[in-house]
Amino acid sequence: MRQLLFTLCLLLLSQVGWSANLQAVGSDCGHVATCTITIAATTAGSTIVAEVAIGGGTVSSLVVGAATSSVVDKTITYGGGTGQVAIISVHNVAAGVTSVAINFSATEWSCAIVAEESGLATSANLDQVNATAQGGGLTTWTSGNVTTTQASEVAYGFSFVPNGASLAFVPAAGWVALSGTGISSGQVFDATDGLTLFGIRQALSSTGTYAASGTGPNDQYTSGIATYKTATGGSCTHAGYTSAGATATPNGTTGSYWLKNGSFGTPDCSTVNYWAPALGNFTVN
Repeated sequence: MRQLLFTLCLLLLSQVGWSANLQAVGSDCGHVATCTITIAATTAGSTIVAEVAIGGGTVSSLVVGAATSSVVDKTITYGGGTGQVAIISVHNVAAGVTSVAINFSATEWSCAIVAEESGLATSANLDQVNATAQGGGLTTWTSGNVTTTQASEVAYGFSFVPNGASLAFVPAAGWVALSGTGISSGQVFDATDGLTLFGIRQALSSTGTYAASGTGPNDQYTSGIATYKTATGGSCTHAGYTSAGATATPNGTTGSYWLKNGSFGTPDCSTVNYWAPALGNFTVN
């Protein structure tokens, strides 16, 4: 019975891509034109996601070593003024980078959370985004819905209030508050300009409709979500069982193999969604 339960657990886990949050770091950046945040050395091929709140102006770029992006995944103005909350990402970063630079269009008060994610596609991995600026006097918050196009994705979300202090945010079921150096209960804040930013993450295992949402104290919320595709395909290195009854090594893009979900289908080398008997069925390729 224990072996059966163990097998069922692994079957469920195999339906989620092998992505992982490697680190998250928060910073009250202060009044700057560039917010520079020290991080642990990056892993080659990972993605850096930055969630940023600024008192005015815009986010112009995110720089992680030699990798850079000047295209913001999603930005939204909060409170009817000039302040903005944004999420921006850089993909396929090099190994060993130990700082992240977030550049603004002007010198502004700001705070940010940066997270490193492994296992995402190294290019064109952004799938869906949304953001909603809600009115005041609310105790619930939401980004608005997105509908994903790939079964295995990772969602990052945020909620912002113009407060400048630590608040009692509670994310909805399935979401986990980001944690790490400079982050307190999922939050960073700048007291001078009244910025409080809450960051959350969720690994998605099926296509569907999702929103970054939760509850908090009576306030005015601005929330957002971005979903990123995990890597698929790849080059397999271990044999599996074909639908014809043979043992062969898949190429990761074609062929019909016995999958861990109990059906025959196309193998995915990145998630190792097929039975690989030489590895005891479950070891990552």
